[in-house]
Amino acid sequence: MLNNNLQSTVRDRLFFRRLKEMGLIRPGNRLLDVGAGSGGFMRLVMDSFLEIKGVEIDPDLLAAMPASLKRHVTSADIQKGCLEFPDAYFDCVTLFDVLEHLTRPYDALEELQRVLKPGGAIILSTPNLRSISRLVQGKQWVGTYDPTHKWLFDSRSLGFVLGRAGFFDIVSKTYFLPSWEWSLGYSLNELMSFTEWGGMLWCSAHH
Repeated sequence: MLNNNLQSTVRDRLFFRRLKEMGLIRPGNRLLDVGAGSGGFMRLVMDSFLEIKGVEIDPDLLAAMPASLKRHVTSADIQKGCLEFPDAYFDCVTLFDVLEHLTRPYDALEELQRVLKPGGAIILSTPNLRSISRLVQGKQWVGTYDPTHKWLFDSRSLGFVLGRAGFFDIVSKTYFLPSWEWSLGYSLNELMSFTEWGGMLWCSAHH
C-alpha cells in the first residue's frame, strides 16, 4: 500500500490523464480546483491552463502549501455562495474527495455552476457506496471510517444530486484508490471503470 502522500500523487496523475482524455487540457482554459489541499493537483496542471485557481478552507493545509501556489488560492466556504470569481469564468471545476464532507452539497454545486461557463465541466470524486471495499472492510472502509463524511453516494444518487443542481451529460465510473505502480494501477482502474464496485466514484458533468 502506498503512503497517503504518494497515493494522492498517483490519484492526481490519474485525474490529469482523465482531463486530457476529455479534451479539457487547453492553453486558453481556466480551471478551479476546490479542496486544493496542499496544492498537489494544482502544481501538476499549472502549466496546462491559461489560469488556475484553488479553494481550500483547512488552515493547516493552506499553511503547508508552497507560497508560489498559495497566492492562487482563496479560503472560502463554497456552500455559502461567496466565491470571489465572476459568473461564467471557469471552463472546468475539479472537486476531488470534497462533496462527501459538505453539509449542503446542493448549495455548493449551485455556486460552482455560477462560476462555470456554459458548456463547462465539473469533475469530481467521492467514495462509492456500492464498493466491494465497503463490504470487505466494514467500519474500516474509507467512506465510513472518516467522521467528517456527511454524505455517501453511489452512481445513481450522485447523478441525482448533480442533475437536481442543473448539471447534465453526467457520466460516473468507479476506480480503486491507486495502490500499485503507476502504469499497472491505471490499467486496473480502467478495468474497474466498467463495473460499479470500485472503491471510489469518478464523475463528470456539464453546465
